[in-house]
Amino acid sequence: VQKLIPVAESCINALDAYSRYLGKKDASASDVAAIMLLPDEILTEDAERLFAEFKHWADEKIREHSGLATVADFWARLGMPVPDKINKKEAELMQNFARRAGYGIAPDMRYHFVRTEPEGHIVLFPEGHAEFYVPSAEFTSVSVALRLGAMIAQMDKRVDVAEQATLEKTIDHNDTLSPTEKRSLHAYLTWRLNTPANQAGLKAKIEQLSDKEKSAISNVIISVACADGKIDPAEIKQLEKTYTSLGLDSSTVTSDIHRLSTAETTPTATLQTPSATSGAFSLDERILARHESDTTDVRQLLNAIFTEDEPADESPAEIPPHTGAGLDEAHHQLYQRLLEKERWARNEVAELCQQFNLMLSGAIEAINDWSFEQVDAPVLDDDDDIYVDLEIAQELKE
Repeated sequence: VQKLIPVAESCINALDAYSRYLGKKDASASDVAAIMLLPDEILTEDAERLFAEFKHWADEKIREHSGLATVADFWARLGMPVPDKINKKEAELMQNFARRAGYGIAPDMRYHFVRTEPEGHIVLFPEGHAEFYVPSAEFTSVSVALRLGAMIAQMDKRVDVAEQATLEKTIDHNDTLSPTEKRSLHAYLTWRLNTPANQAGLKAKIEQLSDKEKSAISNVIISVACADGKIDPAEIKQLEKTYTSLGLDSSTVTSDIHRLSTAETTPTATLQTPSATSGAFSLDERILARHESDTTDVRQLLNAIFTEDEPADESPAEIPPHTGAGLDEAHHQLYQRLLEKERWARNEVAELCQQFNLMLSGAIEAINDWSFEQVDAPVLDDDDDIYVDLEIAQELKE
């Protein structure tokens, strides 16, 4: 009997999270969140069927559509409605379910630093990221180049096959990347090329740069766009719009083209007259690679500018000033502490509440009541762990 006690304790520990989930109001053993907490050895027949059907669907998407699928279709595979927003909790459920089934998803917020939208797409790829995968510096740099390259490739509202092939070569020809990283980046590139280019936040970041740093960004944009050695007036117009949307001086596009053309040992671009044959943008992996590896400064600059939506625990939300309206001092101080990261273990929040002589459930309710009064939405999500909705927190700050 004594030998069985450690085994029993191990089983209890393995099922602890599952038991706590089922103890929540309206929780069911058939919920996907519950299934994810079960060890493989005791998956129910329904759970095994769910994973089998998902794998069949995922393999078909990978085989016939390069892994591209709608977010709505993914959630339909789980038998769940599409959430209103893909916050960290929803993104983690998608990532963890796909990983449990043997796949990865792009974009993955942990590695690609961007979330998809409920009406958007994802891209599935086989094997996925390893459980303890840590992206290399090269992975991050190449993903930045792919975002910039995809943005330029989409300037004329279409992506040429040659442009996509060139961007794919930036992945395939990089011997520093691991096979996992290459699969992940190919999926990320597919997602980028099938998702409207998002320049959110870029203009504000670029406006804070020095003239020298702005020039470095301009050089990359011009070099990527003009990599085919020629550019026509229509493309210049598109570049001017891109400059403007990014907060750069659009009047310098022509002079930037001339400057880079004469500076290159091999000409980067020549201006075409209106009567010349118009050609689509063509991207050169040599240009992308050069501007990613010229100097550490340029690499760091590109990462700083073109990496979006940093994880919340790396970029804590700014704590709003306490106006005294709606929250007493104890609840306000607790709220300030909770803004330090997006996800809290329940026992961590309970310890914080003790410091301020507050009850956990009552404190969460009080803060959410205050949030509802301000922006008509809760800022905290009590779902075993406690999640802080940083978008709502930002609204509360404003």
